[in-house]
Amino acid sequence: TPDAIAVEEGTSTLSYDALNRKANRLAHALLGLGVRPDDRVALCIGRNVDSLVGILAILKAGGAYVPLDPAAPAERLNYMLEDAAPVAVITEQQWAENLASGLPTLLIDELIPGSAESENNPDPWRIGLTSRHLAYVIYTSGSTGQPKGVMVEHRNVINLHTAMKAQYIPHQACRMTMNASIIFDASVQCWVQLLSGHTVVIVPDAIRKDGEALLQYIAFQRIDIVDCTPGQLQFLLDSGLGKKGHYPSSLLIGGEAISHATWRALQKIHGITFINVYGPTECTVNATACPVVESLAISSIGQPIINTQIYILDTHLLPVPVGVSGEIYIAGDSVARGYLNRPDLTDERFLADPFSPQKGQRMYKSGDLGRWLPDGNIEYLGRNDFQVKIRGFRIELGEIEACLTACEGVHEAVVIAREDKPGDKRLVAYLLPENGYQLHPAELRQQLSLSLADYMLPSAYVTLESFPLTANGKLDRRALPEPDQRAVITHDYVAPQGKTENTLALIWCELLGISRVGRHDNFFDLGGHSLIAVQLLNRMSAAGLTTTLAALFAHPTLCEISAIVKDNQALATSPFDTNPVPLMTTGEQSPLFLLHEPSGDPLVYLPLAKALQIDRPIYALQALGLHKVVNPPASLEALACCHIEAIRRIQPHGPYHFAGWSLGGVIAYQIACQLQQEGEETAFLGIIDSYHPAITRQVNVGDEMQQRDEMVLNFLLTFIPDEQRDELSRLQRPIDTQHAFDMAVQSKWLPSDITYDELVLRLETALYIRNLGLEYTPPTADLAITLFWASKEIKENPWRGWQAVVSSRSSLNEIPGTHYSIMQNPLREQLAKQLSLQLQTPYPYDPVVVIQQGDKSIRPVFCIPGAGASAFSFLDVARFMPHHTPIYALQARGLGVVEMMPHSTVEEAADAYIQALRQKDPTGPYRIIGHSFGGWIAFEIALKLQRQGFAVAELIVIDSRAPVTGHRERYNISETETWMKLVNIYNLKLNRELPVTREIIASLAPEERLIFLHDILISQGVYPVNTSISVLRGVFRVMHANLNTCYTPLAKFKGVMQLINAQEGNRAEQQAHQTHWAGHVESLNCQRSSGNHMTMLTEPHAKTLVSYITEHGV
Repeated sequence: TPDAIAVEEGTSTLSYDALNRKANRLAHALLGLGVRPDDRVALCIGRNVDSLVGILAILKAGGAYVPLDPAAPAERLNYMLEDAAPVAVITEQQWAENLASGLPTLLIDELIPGSAESENNPDPWRIGLTSRHLAYVIYTSGSTGQPKGVMVEHRNVINLHTAMKAQYIPHQACRMTMNASIIFDASVQCWVQLLSGHTVVIVPDAIRKDGEALLQYIAFQRIDIVDCTPGQLQFLLDSGLGKKGHYPSSLLIGGEAISHATWRALQKIHGITFINVYGPTECTVNATACPVVESLAISSIGQPIINTQIYILDTHLLPVPVGVSGEIYIAGDSVARGYLNRPDLTDERFLADPFSPQKGQRMYKSGDLGRWLPDGNIEYLGRNDFQVKIRGFRIELGEIEACLTACEGVHEAVVIAREDKPGDKRLVAYLLPENGYQLHPAELRQQLSLSLADYMLPSAYVTLESFPLTANGKLDRRALPEPDQRAVITHDYVAPQGKTENTLALIWCELLGISRVGRHDNFFDLGGHSLIAVQLLNRMSAAGLTTTLAALFAHPTLCEISAIVKDNQALATSPFDTNPVPLMTTGEQSPLFLLHEPSGDPLVYLPLAKALQIDRPIYALQALGLHKVVNPPASLEALACCHIEAIRRIQPHGPYHFAGWSLGGVIAYQIACQLQQEGEETAFLGIIDSYHPAITRQVNVGDEMQQRDEMVLNFLLTFIPDEQRDELSRLQRPIDTQHAFDMAVQSKWLPSDITYDELVLRLETALYIRNLGLEYTPPTADLAITLFWASKEIKENPWRGWQAVVSSRSSLNEIPGTHYSIMQNPLREQLAKQLSLQLQTPYPYDPVVVIQQGDKSIRPVFCIPGAGASAFSFLDVARFMPHHTPIYALQARGLGVVEMMPHSTVEEAADAYIQALRQKDPTGPYRIIGHSFGGWIAFEIALKLQRQGFAVAELIVIDSRAPVTGHRERYNISETETWMKLVNIYNLKLNRELPVTREIIASLAPEERLIFLHDILISQGVYPVNTSISVLRGVFRVMHANLNTCYTPLAKFKGVMQLINAQEGNRAEQQAHQTHWAGHVESLNCQRSSGNHMTMLTEPHAKTLVSYITEHGV
């Protein structure tokens, strides 16, 4: 009724009648100032009754309100006033001086009481107001540091009200708090309740962060519905929400994610309906809603509200399966108009909705991550913005936070990447403990290590009493404090503590030749290597301190190894337990893994690692003492499996970078082969003077004693300078191992206090791993290797036997030394330089293939082949083109280079091709021809070029089916179907049937199909006799990817497109495609050329085709 209370603020109240009359008087004043629909009116006022009067008045006048915080800094206010360009300002007397804007200003606390303006409702029809006009512009934080205005229309607000009324606000009159400031969009869900006759109760600022006082206020005011953020909710929970006195029937929780701990706590409270709402400002407050019920095990944001669609998509805008994370996109009536004065940002975040059957519909790219749950709800996984890069790995901070909240004693967790010192980026965890718990960083790290990769483990753990909040109750990440000594182990000097640490520190100083050692110093960072490590263990043993070399690798700092010794822990007795061994821990790109040679010693690579100039962490894989492990690997393949398991602890997925010296290169090759079989990519495979095992077997002849002698000599050669190697000739055969080692110590090639047993351990390890290598036969694989060969040995075979099994894209790099000298200075520096260069220069994918050179003064023609087709499919076409016209074909990625994945979308291929064609012709106008699937790519290239402001002179599409409107899901064409389509293409080329049937293909295993068809194509003259099977493998891989790719153009081509269909094609299908193509272009010119889908490109039909092409200007 008109007398019902609309708004309450303390002791002040307004009935619906009084509110309406006040708002009408102010609305007429605004109309008198010339306010019209879509005009913006600034509202700079406190959170009080008059703020609602102002909102209603502006809306009634047809304007859009722009809420401003009167307490904001003058610079921010001035920026928003300048950006919003309001036609008027409504404020209060106390704030008027802050707004020296020169705009017409209405003082709400002076105008209303004595105004004589009309109290009648303004007529929206006469004003010209529609649901498509702006309701408000709310400013949110921007990534550039300047706020951005979000434009929300009346229809968006009406949809919010309709959804709330239908789904989670009772129909009977109730009392609801207005907790948020009007500058935040959460306030909208409160004032729209006036449309339903509810009472809006404005919460005093003084109690908003006082849980006890807020509970008392809720009870005193008999509040039914409370809106709050998770931060405010925690205040209420801590103060006993739901345990005593009056409590609301419902709580709307929004603004940020609810932690799992809070979710569990809410599930235990009965009598209150907790509703978790989610939605960005750009989608009108709420896009989803989820009641907190006991059946939901994890925190969820629920399902879309009415008239709203949620898509969870991958980077190619394709829907992800249930349970797989992706970015949340929001469509429907909630989506705002866009950003004020920011068309660039609007285009970037408000995209055409490819899934809507209605034209013009848009979806908002939220930047939030989520995944569908099996029950149809959505789990929120954090911000894309909270994806950081540490040591070359992209890390979702939400994943670490989720694991932390699962740790015992952790109530809530926040993880951020800090860079308090330039170049020192690290993960820091901030924690709220459960009542009575004391959190310890070491224990938390240990718990996390069970489920997270090493690079995802925070380096500091800060315990707080509460998280800092912003003015609107959200977490203020910028206010999180810098970690102190209690939270993080630093590398600044900290004196050793206790007898064990001090004893060890003295030993380290003596062995390493330094004056002091801190308790957090790393043995290997200080210059320790494997032989000094052996000396260290001997010195420790003499001092009554026992540990293992594997334990030292795993715990290399003074305090860590001391703790193990003190607790008498013999940790990590297996070499695999300590893999990978970190050699260099800094770097922004993905890591380089170095595979051990026969000794199994990871520190052989330490000098090389320090000499590399790469922005990558470097890890070594070790196997020292492998032969003593229970059930040691019985083959090199099994050894590779063990190493892959360790590698994935650091890097779960590719692309990987490997290198290995000597037998280490062979192990790296087998690891890359196994990963390739699992669908993982190896981006770099460095083979450092490694011999193919077949050659090694030819060299290693003789009995077991002779081979052992050879191993002893090889082991000593690792340590002996080149100029002293002739002295090994003094050793008599068979070699007495003890005598050989004594000689090495006397000659100071080895440390004097290294024990014979330690040297034997290395020798036995080397013998065991060497035998694994001799029994290994590398499989043939389409892997590109980068081989570094020592050119002073076996000069006649620089490829070391690898050329028969690897990709033709492999490269050879000469190092002018011997197998051993290239790992010692000065040649080690040269090796490091070349290795660094190769790692920094990825294989350049250049799709351009020159078909006809032509005259450089003539605009070139760019041709895009069909699915799986070679660039040379246009050779006959080029023969009939004018000889002065440059002709380039754009080859699909993955053809002939199988380790390169094909483009997964038409748009992705178009981007790559545009980059390539603009290198040949930077300015255009462009001339583009596409055949079959290549027609789609040609069309998308033309659209993108036009969007970028370039002219497209000719666009010719040859026998391409039309894109399917509104269909963006991938097709599900099987491998068998792809093989049969490929066979059909060859049938069309030959104009006869190959002896291949579906039944034959279906009966064969994948590799058998490849071999079978490869033989058929050679025997039928389709392929030359010496064609590598990798060619067919590449053709199939690209074609399978292309056939499963869908494409929907997002714009029309502005100009004439020429469509040339095959004379021998299906006319009905061609007519249908012609009709669909017409919907994607301004003008379509259609022709039919002789031949079938494939032969129309070859003689004699190519001449006819070219006549149609040149007829239109090419």
